[in-house]
Amino acid sequence: MSTDDEGTCSQGTGITTVNLPNPIVVTGKAMALSLNLQVPQSFSLTAATPPATYTISPVFTLTPVALSAQPTNETNGKITGLDAQVTAVNATGNSFTVQTTDGAALTVAANATTTYQGLAGLSALAPNALSNLDLAIQPDGSFLATRVEVDDATAPVAVVGAYISPGNLAGEVTTVTLQLNGCQVAGAPFCGNLFQNTDTTVFATSGQFTNVATLPFPATFNASTETPGESISNLFPGTFNAQGFQNTSTVVLVPQTLNGTVTAVTNQNGFAVYTVSLASYDLFPTLQLFNVIGPPLTAPTTLVVYVDTSAQMLNTGAIQVGSLLRFRGIVFNDNGALRMDVGQILDGVPE
Repeated sequence: MSTDDEGTCSQGTGITTVNLPNPIVVTGKAMALSLNLQVPQSFSLTAATPPATYTISPVFTLTPVALSAQPTNETNGKITGLDAQVTAVNATGNSFTVQTTDGAALTVAANATTTYQGLAGLSALAPNALSNLDLAIQPDGSFLATRVEVDDATAPVAVVGAYISPGNLAGEVTTVTLQLNGCQVAGAPFCGNLFQNTDTTVFATSGQFTNVATLPFPATFNASTETPGESISNLFPGTFNAQGFQNTSTVVLVPQTLNGTVTAVTNQNGFAVYTVSLASYDLFPTLQLFNVIGPPLTAPTTLVVYVDTSAQMLNTGAIQVGSLLRFRGIVFNDNGALRMDVGQILDGVPE
């Protein structure tokens, strides 16, 4: 466990706890384990007297994962939306190797059922390509790619994070960095959190969501609808404009998780539709207080989510008014209304 994970900065206690609800018996040639961060238990916040203070003591739960022959989600052996850089390709052996954003090296197999997005197939996959992967853990512990997405084959670097605010000039975007892909700590290509969109910047949505065109609202993501609070991946060639902003070649709307309480339940064109109340301190309503340039939100604490049969329902109990849930998906600004195309639903956490 790294000292960053333990929170040994000024807010950290240096204590990390891993709980085992039941004894873990190691069996077979390979075994998958889930190390699940328990966010509400991992920090304490004191906000009675400004400024607010907090301490961090990460708490995890460690449990075995029963691998399915055809896994569909994280509970049975599927890894979804993994960002990684390709390091080598073995087209004749139907495999390739990648390095994840945290430095882990993985060997990944492909087969006739692997879906390719943004490239023709494995033969078109090249070293250094920035990819987004869905992987199925095999019984022997190896990885099979079920989906390979390359959004910009020419971009050497990408930064994934939350869009925080526009800059002073048109097209300027500031983010909070969550993941770096293809970046160097020192030297080139350098990655920061200031980006410049231009007339040639391509806007796209994550290939994890193939139902965008069937949503019962105009699900549009472009320079005019990009909204503070959305999670985005900025891909760029490593060049800067005169103000020191990195010139983006491609911007991809990527999944994020939002916690909230269901206030209404309806159906529309084959989708279950849930109106969700977000906490006032959520990123969307908070950033709207400072957003004077980008597209405004009419109700920044209201999220309308759309769920079809492709969504993974990992919550317990029926969804009804009053249900506290976490929704993971891509968020659109539809003329001031926040709407999410949902890929996964989990039980929520108290706000």
